[in-house]
Amino acid sequence: MEENRTVIIQYIPPDDDEIIEEDDHAVWILCWLSCMDPFHSLFSCLFSLFAFVGLVLFWPLRICRQGDPFSTVLIRTIAPVFWNHLKQIYAPSAKKAHDFDFSAPRLMLVHLVLPIVSFGMAFFAWVAAVFWLFTLTMGNPDGTEKRDDGRATVLGARNYLEKYLLSALKNEP
Repeated sequence: MEENRTVIIQYIPPDDDEIIEEDDHAVWILCWLSCMDPFHSLFSCLFSLFAFVGLVLFWPLRICRQGDPFSTVLIRTIAPVFWNHLKQIYAPSAKKAHDFDFSAPRLMLVHLVLPIVSFGMAFFAWVAAVFWLFTLTMGNPDGTEKRDDGRATVLGARNYLEKYLLSALKNEP
């Protein structure tokens, strides 16, 4: 009888005595999405492919050893790249203590399609940067001077990318 072992990766941030109000890092997120994210996504895609092929090729060598199932080993191999991506965009889901229950096929699919999504996000980030410069110099297009609309646009793009990345979970939030 085969056991159903789920993989749960838990990240608990260190406790701080002082609660510090953090900046939303909109400028960094804009730079990351417009320039560096496509390269990181391409790396994560290639890494996931090589990890998958390597595990498939070397899996038969585990003849006598009973260990974790293939999906668990695959998740443990490529999940750190997933975590790094969430940290680089300052995703709110990466800062909270939580349990991620990954689905191996969905995690692979997210990593394989991520370069296409990130090139689209890079184009959108360049448009958002132009919009942000416009709102800084000319004011908001709707005439109301609320909080910076350009910053809100960049953070909305980040939230979309985070939502796409979190689609690798078994039970999406």
